[in-house]
Amino acid sequence: MDLCGEFVTHKVFGRGRIIGLENDFVTVLFLELNENKKFIYPSAFGRFLNLENEQLVKQIQSYKNEIAQ
Repeated sequence: MDLCGEFVTHKVFGRGRIIGLENDFVTVLFLELNENKKFIYPSAFGRFLNLENEQLVKQIQSYKNEIAQ
């Protein structure tokens, strides 16, 4: 799944763009801070990061369900 370029929001850091995904980490460039932050993939989605793209939200939730089993 290619998440690079997708927009997310975070309660504290605000809106950001995903700039990388590797080794179970997603890197987000937060626009107002002009700072990169790393989050654990996929567990950060829904807890800390909210994707703007609803189709990808469903795909990530499905992936999280597969991991849980």
